[in-house]
Amino acid sequence: MSTYEVRGECGTSEQFEAASDKEARDWALSWMSDAEFDLSTGPVHYHGWLCKAVANKDGDKYWENLERLTYTFDVVEPDCTAGKEHDWRTPHSVVGGVRENPGVEGHGGGVIIRDVCSHCGMYRITDTWAQDPQTGEQGLEETTYEDADDASLAWIAAREAKAEEE
Repeated sequence: MSTYEVRGECGTSEQFEAASDKEARDWALSWMSDAEFDLSTGPVHYHGWLCKAVANKDGDKYWENLERLTYTFDVVEPDCTAGKEHDWRTPHSVVGGVRENPGVEGHGGGVIIRDVCSHCGMYRITDTWAQDPQTGEQGLEETTYEDADDASLAWIAAREAKAEEE
């Protein structure tokens, strides 16, 4: 077992023991996930460092920085305004994209995935190549939500009318 320390950007830190660097990384990310942030303005990217206690040839101990970590806190999924659980769908007529892969468009080294709730018309947007506005770090994943619009509400109305005919 080795001794590690995770240091959050907010000035908090925690020392712990782990059997490997991978186990330490997993533990550190789990620890970071317990932080609390105001997500009312959008996702938050929380940064920290994973450090390992090591000794030099003279036996002097110091902390070696192993890895810079980022944990993304997505906004909380809003409740379905139809009083049901969201049922996310990707109808090409509403979410766009190519017919073979509706709701998906290229974005940097990743994609933006757009789907719509079949009950309330709210959109869920997942960006797999998001960028942290504070650090410029790219390749992060974040999810946001947008209110229903005329297109999604019309799609729901058409589905309901078709279901009543059947």
